[in-house]
Amino acid sequence: MDRYVVPLQPSRDSLRPIRRHRWKRSAIELNGRFESRYRHDISGLLMQSYSEVIEDLTVW
Repeated sequence: MDRYVVPLQPSRDSLRPIRRHRWKRSAIELNGRFESRYRHDISGLLMQSYSEVIEDLTVW
């Protein structure tokens, strides 16, 4: 049960800012078109998503 107790003082590790990836849509909203690098990144995610959907459908 001791591992579920919340410490009173925040640790130094939790005070560091969370590193996040830059927001990719900003260039699209500014330019009004998709950049080639963005299309390349998104196409991989789209294919992965499609493969997961197909995999789920074949299980049924």
